[in-house]
Amino acid sequence: MALFSAPIGVERVQMIKGNGMGFDRIVQCKYVGMRGGITNEGKQLKVAVCDDIMPVACYYKEMVEAILRQLEVKGEVAVYTEAGELLSSQTGYEIVFLDIELSDSNGLQVAKKLRERKGHEKIIFMTNYNQYIQEAYKVQPFRYLYKSDPEEWVREAIIDALEENEERQGMLLEGDGQTRCIILDDILYVEALGDEIAIILEGKEKYIVRMTLKAIYGLLESRFIKCSRRVLINPRHIQAVEDASIILNGDVEIPMSCREKKSVKQKYREYIKKSVKW
Repeated sequence: MALFSAPIGVERVQMIKGNGMGFDRIVQCKYVGMRGGITNEGKQLKVAVCDDIMPVACYYKEMVEAILRQLEVKGEVAVYTEAGELLSSQTGYEIVFLDIELSDSNGLQVAKKLRERKGHEKIIFMTNYNQYIQEAYKVQPFRYLYKSDPEEWVREAIIDALEENEERQGMLLEGDGQTRCIILDDILYVEALGDEIAIILEGKEKYIVRMTLKAIYGLLESRFIKCSRRVLINPRHIQAVEDASIILNGDVEIPMSCREKKSVKQKYREYIKKSVKW
């Protein structure tokens, strides 16, 4: 296991910036700002269209692909003409355009089954009828669209779905002559280095940013857990919470202060409860 417990100071900063910890890439950056869900560096947006009429399904596929190109979002759009094919798919879709009246199933029942398997899809119902509206909201759809609605409404639904998708929120950084977006879910932990912070990503990437831990915690408090006065961890990557430390993915061990121990365990329980909720 890697144990990061060296004291803060010049030596600590030099070690973080050096190669002794096995990082493939260390970049000095400037913080630019937070960005909503239209951030997909390293990620493909997964969209499904399910309609039992193939020409209609293909029409929506082409429309969605065109909208994604306009938004400069990399994505893949899959077409299903049978509900069973969609439900048996192992792909984790972020947005599902779902016809309410399918030949082999009721779209409302399909949405219910998607919810029962605790998926986080943004379900957008498509229909020619309004009699399903009240019943549709029992399965918590993201949007209810008529097939006659203009393309601009579909575009708006996609933008809103992306903006509300926490898994696609990111942090904009400038460094090495380019602007990059760091997906928050990819961050293992953040560590204070005096007047700077180190943002450690899953894998072998580290970004050094001129910013205080207090400032970054103000931005990430709802998503990260403070385990000491120097370190914030991403609960998404926790493997185990031990008596005096936290084990993250990659067998990274982070010391936990006695002062924060109770708070860490409570917040991690809250995270687990939230993550299994639909």
